[in-house]
This record gives sequence, C-alpha cells and structure tokens, in this order.
Amino acid sequence: MIDADLDAYVEIIKRWKIAFDATKVGSEKMDYLFGQLRHVTIDEFRRAAADWERRGQRFPKLADIYESMRRTKQVQTSDQMAVVDPDNPYCRDCRDSGWHELWCIGDEKNPEWDPKPHFNRDQVHCGRQHDHAGHEFMKVCACRPNNPVLRTKKSLTQAG
Repeated sequence: MIDADLDAYVEIIKRWKIAFDATKVGSEKMDYLFGQLRHVTIDEFRRAAADWERRGQRFPKLADIYESMRRTKQVQTSDQMAVVDPDNPYCRDCRDSGWHELWCIGDEKNPEWDPKPHFNRDQVHCGRQHDHAGHEFMKVCACRPNNPVLRTKKSLTQAG
C-alpha cells in the first residue's frame, strides 16, 4: 500500500472497529498494521478484509489478515476453491445462491404482525410505505459480483 491508499485502509479499519466492537484499538495499532502491510496492494487488502468480515469473530491480528490474504488468493486462482460446499459456503448470507433471504418485520400496528424470530433470516423492514404484516422477501446478495462460486456456476452454465 502507498500513502495514497491510507484513506481506504482507515475506512476498512473503522468498519472493523464497529463490526467487532473494538473501540479500544488505537492509532498505534492502526499505524503498525499499515506499516506491516506496505508490500500489499490495496486491492489485496480489500479482498482480505471482505474475507475476514465474513469469517472473523474479533478484530484481526496481523496473522489473521495474512491468512485471509492467502485464502482470497487461493479462491481467485483455484477452481477447486470455487466448488459449492453447503457446509462451508463462500457467503454466509446467501449460501452461494446469490439471493439474501430476509424477513420483513412488518408494521407493529398491523394485527397480523409477527414479532417472533424467523430461523436463518435477518429481520429488517422491506421498505413498503403502507401498513402490512411481516413477510419473507429476497434481495440480490452483496457478494454476487465477487463470489467465486457464483462465477464458476455462471461459467459452467454458459459453457454447457
């Protein structure tokens, strides 16, 4: 990374601090990581960051970042890594289908409103402006442009 990449790097670190509740991570740690990752391109770092955000449980250590870089390089270069594995999908949101299943919480004033949790679905509001009951809906998953499993499925479909 070069100094011009600092803003993009800081945005990723800020996102991690929020996602992993790591508000105690200070500028010393941020400077240390940036210094250690100087030999890495910002695109490699972004791919590793996306991988860590899907799989990580805490703010990453330097070794975690390198492991994510290794994983993302394998995913990019190996067709074997882009095989559908239902037990270990590339994307946890869509499970490599390209569609993120969601549950709309509906409107509390509606008598049919169902506040109980729905298994394996994020609970959000669908955006409808009128009163309505809770319901299932889908959105295109954010992983779709970069998911290697979906790219492999697409290339196999086009080839055959």
